[in-house]
Amino acid sequence: PLEIPDQAPSYGGRAPTTPTMRDPRPVHRVVELSDAPSPTGRLADRISMLRQRCIEGLGAAQFAEAYRYLKALQDADDMADGYEMGGESYDGVAGQDSEETADAKLAVILGNDKVHYSSLIDQLIFMEDTFG
Repeated sequence: PLEIPDQAPSYGGRAPTTPTMRDPRPVHRVVELSDAPSPTGRLADRISMLRQRCIEGLGAAQFAEAYRYLKALQDADDMADGYEMGGESYDGVAGQDSEETADAKLAVILGNDKVHYSSLIDQLIFMEDTFG
């Protein structure tokens, strides 16, 4: 432990006269030194929780299929932008699907009642690619 004295304000040699004024004598606090929490550790937890939330909502097979499709779309988009990215291919992606085609395929994969999970899977892929 490291003791750090607080610097008391100067009162020109006068003692405090009201209860709101601080005692001019130094006060010693004990500070424990430790490493700051790792931002990537917290991010890894967020990635894991997001993946689990999607799997619980969709089921493992449906999640895996939607994940592969969205990852393939992203990889195709990256290739079109001049970036070469690795990743699994998805049979349903020929070049770049239009947004309407992608939405229609996601509706088939996920069902209309669960198509909103595609935005969570997009977030997951982004976090994994950026920080993973």
